[in-house]
Amino acid sequence: MSLLIEIKPQARGILPHLKEIWLYRELVYFFVWRDVKVRYRQTLLGVGWVLIQPALITFIFTIILSRYAQSFIQNIPYWLFAFSGFVVWTFVATAINNAANCFVNHKEMVTRVYFPRLMMPFAAVIVNLIDLKINLIVLLIAVGFTIGGFSWKILLLPFFVFLIFLITLSLGILFSAFNVRYRDVKHGLPFVLQMMMFATPVFYSVEFLPEKWRFIWKLNPLVGAFEGLRSSVFDSEFDLIGILISVFMAFFLFSLALYVFSIMEENFADII
Repeated sequence: MSLLIEIKPQARGILPHLKEIWLYRELVYFFVWRDVKVRYRQTLLGVGWVLIQPALITFIFTIILSRYAQSFIQNIPYWLFAFSGFVVWTFVATAINNAANCFVNHKEMVTRVYFPRLMMPFAAVIVNLIDLKINLIVLLIAVGFTIGGFSWKILLLPFFVFLIFLITLSLGILFSAFNVRYRDVKHGLPFVLQMMMFATPVFYSVEFLPEKWRFIWKLNPLVGAFEGLRSSVFDSEFDLIGILISVFMAFFLFSLALYVFSIMEENFADII
C-alpha cells in the first residue's frame, strides 16, 4: 500500500506571505549569493558588465536625441539625464525578466522539495539591487563632477529606490506566477518590457509630453518614482501628485501580486 503525500503552501493570503518573507530571510540570502556567484563566474570584466549596458544605451540615445531633448532640460546635460534613466531601467527590466523565469529555469527545485516559492522571485529582484547600487554610485559621482553638490533632496533617494524596487518586485512576482501556467509570458515579456520602457520617462521627461496627456502617463506607477528619483539627484522640483500616485499604485500592486501568487502557487509543482 503506497502512501501519497501532497505538499501544499502552509497558508494563503497577503499577511502569511509577508510573515514567510521574514521567517525565511536566510533562504533569500542563499538564493541571492548563489545567483551572484553564477553571474560573475569566469567573466573577464566582472562587475564591469553592470555599467556597460546603461552606458552604451545612453551613448546611443544621446547621439540621436540630445539636440532636441536638451531644450526641455535645464542645467542638466542630456547624457547625464538619460544615464540616470537607463541606470534604473536596466534594473527594472532585468529584475522583472529574471523573476518571471525563476521557476521555469529552476523547475527541479520546485518539483522536488517544498520551500516558500515566493522566495525565488524575491531573490531574483534583490540580486539586481546590487547592480543598481553600483550604477547609482557611478551616477552620483558623475553628477558631483558635472553639476556640483547635492541638496537636501538627495536624502530622499533611498525612498524612491525602495519605491521602484517595490513596483519591480510586484511585477516580477506576477509574471513569475503567470509564466508557470501560461508559457506565452516567456514570448510576450520582452515586448511588454519594451512598451513599458517607452511608457516610462527613461530617456525623456514627462515635460516632453503634451499637457493633456501627462496625468494619464502618471497612472504608470514607475513615472512618479522615476521623476522623483531624478528630482532628488538633480535638485529639481518634486511632482507630488505623480509621487503620490506611484506610492498608492506600488502598494496596490504589491498586495495584488501576493494575493494572485497565493492562489496560483498551489499547483506550481504539477504544471511546471
